[in-house]
Amino acid sequence: MTYVDSKGRRVSTERAYLTSEVRNRSNFRVITNALVTKVIIEDVDGTKKAVGVEYSANGALGERMRINVRREVVLW
Repeated sequence: MTYVDSKGRRVSTERAYLTSEVRNRSNFRVITNALVTKVIIEDVDGTKKAVGVEYSANGALGERMRINVRREVVLW
């Protein structure tokens, strides 16, 4: 998927969301070679929201891990 930036240029999802400001945050982490097995949806104040993901670190056979988020889940 591509987006158009403020200068009218097409950019990737990665470039659109992962600005240098975001990448430099202490609470930001990118996990590579992971397979998302479930997006965790919960009812928050009457609205369904993604509150985390469950993933396998080494493909389908790896240990299942869960990460909770405070703001948003971005997958690509």
